[in-house]
Amino acid sequence: GGLSLYLSGSRPRNGLILPMAIPQMFLLPAGPVPPNPAELLSSARMKE
Repeated sequence: GGLSLYLSGSRPRNGLILPMAIPQMFLLPAGPVPPNPAELLSSARMKE
């Protein structure tokens, strides 16, 4: 998973943020590099 897959509509929001072994620490993976990164960063899903 990762942020790029969520923004492109390929993955749901559920399970996007991963808990880590350290308490109160979470990870949001970037995901694969998309062909249109600027468009994804300015998308409506990013504004959510």
